[in-house]
Amino acid sequence: MLEHWFVDNCAGCGGTLPPASGLCGVCAAELPRVPSACGLCGLATPVAHCPRRGSAWHVAAVVAPLVYRPPVDFYLHSLKYRGRRTLGRALALTLAHEFAAARGTGDALVAVPLHA
Repeated sequence: MLEHWFVDNCAGCGGTLPPASGLCGVCAAELPRVPSACGLCGLATPVAHCPRRGSAWHVAAVVAPLVYRPPVDFYLHSLKYRGRRTLGRALALTLAHEFAAARGTGDALVAVPLHA
């Protein structure tokens, strides 16, 4: 009975969600994904110049599943500047799923600032 009172809503469109989801299927499908990412740098392949080649990175692999363009850029700006904290949970759940599918384990999650 409580599930009818405490309904999760999609952080993107406000629609109803099943538990432990952050975005509905439609909003999740709209997220721009990196197609066939390079296992070394995370950029879309083919990579003209992989930044890891010829440099001493102490990182085994990079997982960067989303491209920074709409709606991801809007979601991140809304999270950071408009206080839409529900987007933080939604994006974390999405990244956790993508990370588990790509590698399964990892030593660090690194935040990338919006500006230097």
